[in-house]
Amino acid sequence: MGRPPQPITFAMLAIVNAFLQPAVGVSQIKNIEARIAHLEAALGASSSDEGRSQPIGQPTPLGGAGGRAPWEVGKSSCPGYQGFKPRSVFPERAPLVFADFLMPVVRGKVVTEIGERQGDLILCLARHAKSSHVIEMERSSCDSLRKADPEGRVTITCQILNKSNGRKLLPNSDVYFWFNAPTENMAILETIDSVQRERNCTSTAYFAFDGSSNLMDMQHVAPTLERLKSREYNYSGHVTRLFFDESDGEGLYGDAPPEGASPAGVFGDGIGGRKPWTASYKTPYFGRYGHWGILHVVSVTVGTHHKNHARREALSEQLQHHVNDARGAGRIAGGDVRRM
Repeated sequence: MGRPPQPITFAMLAIVNAFLQPAVGVSQIKNIEARIAHLEAALGASSSDEGRSQPIGQPTPLGGAGGRAPWEVGKSSCPGYQGFKPRSVFPERAPLVFADFLMPVVRGKVVTEIGERQGDLILCLARHAKSSHVIEMERSSCDSLRKADPEGRVTITCQILNKSNGRKLLPNSDVYFWFNAPTENMAILETIDSVQRERNCTSTAYFAFDGSSNLMDMQHVAPTLERLKSREYNYSGHVTRLFFDESDGEGLYGDAPPEGASPAGVFGDGIGGRKPWTASYKTPYFGRYGHWGILHVVSVTVGTHHKNHARREALSEQLQHHVNDARGAGRIAGGDVRRM
């Protein structure tokens, strides 16, 4: 079955028009030939590839988003920004696609990251946000971020966040996000929620569980979602799965250090010379066998939604009281009050 006819484009008309001109110079001819070659490449690529053999072990792509094969995952846009140099890799920090996922929600907004390591994600997001903030407990990480941010786009608070100092340390942000140990997520969330309720403000929090480790992250996902999908958080909990692969190659022996990283490794948390880029099938790094996996990003609304929820609960109770009275009087035979 042949290819369907291609639509006539302005480029085609320009070429025809050029041929119809009474005098065509050498430079014009070369320009026309270049444009013809460009069109042939654009319109005939699929036919020219027919029957071409594929490398052994490499399946023929059937098509996908942006010309990507269906089984491939996309790459982060962060490394494409001028001056951006990742100084660490997953699992030392969250995968960069977490930043890509957050870009639409932080654009023109105030964003705060809780725990930033080398600052790769917040430095990427700072290009989109109205203002960017970090709360980091490790002094060496704070110093590293300051060196990587000479323009001062990120405001850094170098302290550990807890319930007693939350109101003092937390900026009033539209978006909060973090990638921490799964056992710490709810404590951080409760602190932010309490502070934003006191301020009579509403925000959105995003935090992630690592689905590629053997550190039992996944056993925390269900109970966390069940709680966030309850009345306590106004049923606002939601999870999105992000697929990523930051590996340079196959991943058998690990990768070279990122361009912006020190070959001596990362220092902090009482451990010197951590080298997360060595994570591989052969040498796992803190339970991870490479720089790939699935990130389970949980989002939830925090702050004044509780007050709105309390008001709705009161109205619901009043409505239920009237329904019960009506049932008692025989005006409603039964059924679910939500269907009224």
